[in-house]
Amino acid sequence: MKVKVVLYATLRQYAPDGKGNAFELELNLKATAAVVCKILGMPDDIEAVILVNGRHATVDTYLSEDDTVTLYPTIAGG
Repeated sequence: MKVKVVLYATLRQYAPDGKGNAFELELNLKATAAVVCKILGMPDDIEAVILVNGRHATVDTYLSEDDTVTLYPTIAGG
């Protein structure tokens, strides 16, 4: 299945070469958001806000054909 991935800010460094910050990935059925992060080579300890089709999600969220996975770095402040 194909999903669209959009990366923001510092997470853009994990986009495949030449793909910019928005691109498509081919995944196996029953893939989760964690699979996307792993394919992109993101470290396991990186913190990110995950949206699937504009709704908050977790790394355990299952994906479907044509979903859009958006990843933002977490922001700390005080």
